Amino acid sequence: MKTLIATSFTLLISLSTLFGQSKPEPEYLIDFKKVKVSGFGNNFLDLSMVDGDIAYSSGGGGAFLFNYKTFIGAYSHDLATNHSREDIYNPATSTVQHINNRIRFNHGGLWVGYIFNPHKLVHWGTSLKVGGGAVSLFDSKIDFRDFDDHHRDWVGVITPEVDVEINIARWFKINAGLGYRLVYGVDNDTYLNSAGETKTLFKASQFSSPTFNVKFLFGAFGPRKNGKPTVENNID
Repeated sequence: MKTLIATSFTLLISLSTLFGQSKPEPEYLIDFKKVKVSGFGNNFLDLSMVDGDIAYSSGGGGAFLFNYKTFIGAYSHDLATNHSREDIYNPATSTVQHINNRIRFNHGGLWVGYIFNPHKLVHWGTSLKVGGGAVSLFDSKIDFRDFDDHHRDWVGVITPEVDVEINIARWFKINAGLGYRLVYGVDNDTYLNSAGETKTLFKASQFSSPTFNVKFLFGAFGPRKNGKPTVENNID
């Protein structure tokens, strides 16, 4: 009888201890109690060099923004200016094959960066774009709906950048950036010109270039006036 009472008492203590234990806090990759997550979208105007000439490009992107400082997202970039190439001849028959050639260059991919002192009116940051795309030719005289690219070459693109920003409003800021676009993976494809010469179609040096761009960013770049103090402190 004593043994049964002792066993029952021990079991009750064990159950009390088991159910009395506090539940462990769940673990997450991002603790939203400590990290403020917002986001932004942007469009940009870009100046660089393509095929030895000054080039104008446009594009856009979007990213998640963590504590108004670190961001990760994606971008896209399209060449807008006209860069003509000479006629391409068929090497077997020496007859013209492609005329009115114009360069097409577009790329896109991952965009990451860090913003220093985002609470200040004027501040700076760094970013890195890593992506891929294609350079190709198309007949500029053919209607947009009908043309097909030819001599397409898939390439990789890496663009580190330093930016200066000015806060216009909590939801809008303007950014000016200087960087360098490194293009790699260009094939050594050749073509035949009107003089019967075999020439290299594309070179990486024709697309790698210093860059200057202006971005217009729209998003949530700071806490509201009635925001949580702990979040606001995180951006100082």
